[in-house]
Amino acid sequence: MSNENVKVEKVKVEKVSAHQPAFVDVNSFAIMDKECSALGGLFQSVVNDMKGSYIVFEDFAAKALKLHQHLKVTSLAAAAFLDSFQRVADMATGTK
Repeated sequence: MSNENVKVEKVKVEKVSAHQPAFVDVNSFAIMDKECSALGGLFQSVVNDMKGSYIVFEDFAAKALKLHQHLKVTSLAAAAFLDSFQRVADMATGTK
């Protein structure tokens, strides 16, 4: 394609300053449209992937909460056991 057949149009978009209007090449609009379309497709793909994985993440969060609760109970039981063991050791040595 030769440069003679290419027609470049400029479109007035908005004023950059009070004295000078800004012009944007029509070809850049086509490029932006393609990029936006590609980004839209990528976003749609991510959303579709997340729909299937939501259940997995929700299950993971529920199991993590349950693990946290059980670890908390276990640490309290271990602390009570050690306190009781300390009382037995104090009684055996005759100290308080």
